[in-house]
Amino acid sequence: MPTTDFATFHAVWDTVLIRKTVFAWGSYVERLEGAWLKSPEAVGADGGTPTSSALEAHKAAQAVWAAKPANNILNDVYYQVALPVLDRQLAVGGLRLTRFLNEAFAPQTCPVK
Repeated sequence: MPTTDFATFHAVWDTVLIRKTVFAWGSYVERLEGAWLKSPEAVGADGGTPTSSALEAHKAAQAVWAAKPANNILNDVYYQVALPVLDRQLAVGGLRLTRFLNEAFAPQTCPVK
């Protein structure tokens, strides 16, 4: 698949690579639960600030952009390089969203006076 601009490249990352890995989102969750989320790298991956998370994601995006073949055709070699990054970014995003929601909807107690 040719990727000559960022918008096309972004679309490939949003859908094409995920669908190449598994057919359905739920299956991808099962894939992550069976592998990446059990890895040592997953421990504490839900931490950080919004700024640190954004900077981390930007660094990953720069790496996968730089890994594109010179002809801008994303092939199976690129897919094998990108897959660990894809797994990590999806898993970390899910972990951080879970943390945010848990904090936002945590039971609130009123101070006793």
